[in-house]
Amino acid sequence: FIVLNITGILRIGLDFCGCENLLRSRLFSATTVGPKTAATFCLLKMFHLLLTQSKVSRYEFYTSISRHTDNTG
Repeated sequence: FIVLNITGILRIGLDFCGCENLLRSRLFSATTVGPKTAATFCLLKMFHLLLTQSKVSRYEFYTSISRHTDNTG
């Protein structure tokens, strides 16, 4: 399972058992059926703030999180 967080992109072991459990864990899944990727609410809040205040695109935001995780390209 891949989790997008402000600190970076994390790969974790997770047994998926329902979207409501992800939401209780403050994770928002990328898809509703068989998700393999989720974003933390903290990351979504930061993206919303940067989008509205700085006009940062989704691509630029994801690239910056990706580079924060591993800047080797």
